[in-house]
Amino acid sequence: MVHVTGLVVVFLVVPVNKERWWLGIAIGLLIIVGSVPLTVKRINRVGTSHEPYLEAGLAVVMMIALIVIGFASIYAALSRRGEEFADIHTKLDAVYFTITTLATVGYGDIAPTGQVARAVAIIQMVVDILVIGVAARLAMRVAARETEARKS
Repeated sequence: MVHVTGLVVVFLVVPVNKERWWLGIAIGLLIIVGSVPLTVKRINRVGTSHEPYLEAGLAVVMMIALIVIGFASIYAALSRRGEEFADIHTKLDAVYFTITTLATVGYGDIAPTGQVARAVAIIQMVVDILVIGVAARLAMRVAARETEARKS
């Protein structure tokens, strides 16, 4: 969880403005791509952990947190770039939009207006579906391990 905390601090501290909007996109992409090896490492720990439910839970929380921070960084940067979002003014707005997209709630108060922002939102939706699939697989793996342990 130290990695997640560090990435949250980077997200909050690095100044992304109109001139350096690309920095937020670079940070977001690094976080999203970097989440893959970290998640694989956590998933591998589930099978060998003495507390597989805890390890699975930590893996899922880490995976979701990294995806939220990564996409929020991209959305915050796109909002600084120009006409991609009319209503994202702060990093908290970007986190809010990312989580409402992840949760498929879509309140409608923030929506992508530019084509690039819409493309990124589509990519996030696909990634979110994959995350839910991985989380379900983790849960099944833990359940199978527990079932086998109880049979022994």
